Amino acid sequence: MRKELGLYGIIVLTVIIGFTMVGCDGNPQAQASLNGTWLHACDTLVIIGSNFTILCHEINMIKGTLSYTGVTSGNVTVIVADVWDLPSTSWIPFPSSTNGTWSLSGNTLTLGGLGDPSFNGNWIKQ
Repeated sequence: MRKELGLYGIIVLTVIIGFTMVGCDGNPQAQASLNGTWLHACDTLVIIGSNFTILCHEINMIKGTLSYTGVTSGNVTVIVADVWDLPSTSWIPFPSSTNGTWSLSGNTLTLGGLGDPSFNGNWIKQ
């Protein structure tokens, strides 16, 4: 029984390592982290994991999720979930999606080709 459990353990470990290598194509490079606070004109972009919020003059205005490919540049997909409605002072659903490109050089994040112009341009890490 003990030998069988040891054998199963080795098989499971081998499968996990194999899937890990296939999942990252054998390329150990990590994806750049865009986490943090980024400034652009009067706007502030806060990214935590795959979630983002855009603030204008310190008021939450847009929130949603993003995903991106690449190590220091690549494609980005931004999915807006809600926008802040000033008259009612509440979040309202505003589902929309846009695709573009991103690049990271030092403390500058450049977003381009996104349908909403408030996203495009150079964002400086705070």
